[in-house]
Amino acid sequence: MKTVPDDFQIIDEVKGTGLRNIGVKEVGLPVDELKRLISIAHDEGMDSFLEVYTATEDGQVRAVKIARK
Repeated sequence: MKTVPDDFQIIDEVKGTGLRNIGVKEVGLPVDELKRLISIAHDEGMDSFLEVYTATEDGQVRAVKIARK
């Protein structure tokens, strides 16, 4: 599993629907795109969650670093 490739299209589709929460995985998109996606969600009043999919220690450390940015 990973963040879907058409994520920006999906977030455009859910804008204004009252959706309060959105989750993304730390894999599948470059960090800059993840940050932009989360920024859009926050601008729309949504809470965001980073779903850590990676099971390796290195991958989990990377996910924490992404979440802190």
